Amino acid sequence: MKRNMNLIREILINLEADSLPDEDEPIGEWDGETAEYHKYLVLDAELAEGFETKTRAGNSVHLSRLTNKGHDFLEAAQSPTIWGKAIEKTKEIGGAISVDLMGDLLKNITKNQLGI
Repeated sequence: MKRNMNLIREILINLEADSLPDEDEPIGEWDGETAEYHKYLVLDAELAEGFETKTRAGNSVHLSRLTNKGHDFLEAAQSPTIWGKAIEKTKEIGGAISVDLMGDLLKNITKNQLGI
């Protein structure tokens, strides 16, 4: 499965608002399996705290709160204009960049918008 930055952003927005759906439930346009996989990615990237539950029925991730890094990423990603510019930039290079690099890109676009 490919990483989808739009879904990662959506997970962070929902987590901050305390409205993240339960395990294996869809988030926005994404099905439950895709959403669950991206919750793992959010945890791996240390954007949120949480834990993994392993059962015979399958594994799931429970995210409890944003980390400071997660808040920083989300603050930079909140503006639809800045987010859109970042997504367009990633498309120019093939669409796949790391979460850390996306955070840096968002910060740089924000700095340019502010004139710093």
